[in-house]
Amino acid sequence: MLDLKRKRDGEAVVVQARISDAVLRDPRLFSLPITPTAHVPLWKGTPVTVEVAGQVPSEDLREAAINLVEREASQLGPEVHVESRIGIVPTMARRSA
Repeated sequence: MLDLKRKRDGEAVVVQARISDAVLRDPRLFSLPITPTAHVPLWKGTPVTVEVAGQVPSEDLREAAINLVEREASQLGPEVHVESRIGIVPTMARRSA
């Protein structure tokens, strides 16, 4: 059981790293505090959940981040569910400008 948990935790790290890399490659998103966290269930056949948390200055950037994560997750397989916890903080625009 412990070996299975370690294996699934390793899969979560791979999923999380791949999505993090995609966010960092996007010039609109790389400087924003967006963090994906992957949760891989112990049993196969249950969907992987990717929780994306952070803050962005506008709805457009929020949608861009969610679309990017969903697109990257779909390449990983059909059993990936994305949950957004991205908040919009308009005052960030002034700080990042």
